[in-house]
Amino acid sequence: MAARIGEQVSHLLAKGLRQRAIAGRLGLSERTVAGHIARLRELLRRGDAVPTGPADAGSPDGGVR
Repeated sequence: MAARIGEQVSHLLAKGLRQRAIAGRLGLSERTVAGHIARLRELLRRGDAVPTGPADAGSPDGGVR
C-alpha cells in the first residue's frame, strides 16, 4: 500500500500541490507526505527510476523512458 500512496503523492506533487494540500487530499499527516517526498527526492538524486503510474509498473525497462 505504501508504494501506491507514494505514486499518488508523486502524481499530486507533479501537479503542483503543496505538502499540506496533498496530505489533506489523501487523508495523511503532513509528516507522512514529507516522508514520501523525501524518498522521491532521494530516488531522483540517485538517478533511480521513479514509477509514474500503473502503465510503468510492468514495463520491461522499469518505467525508464
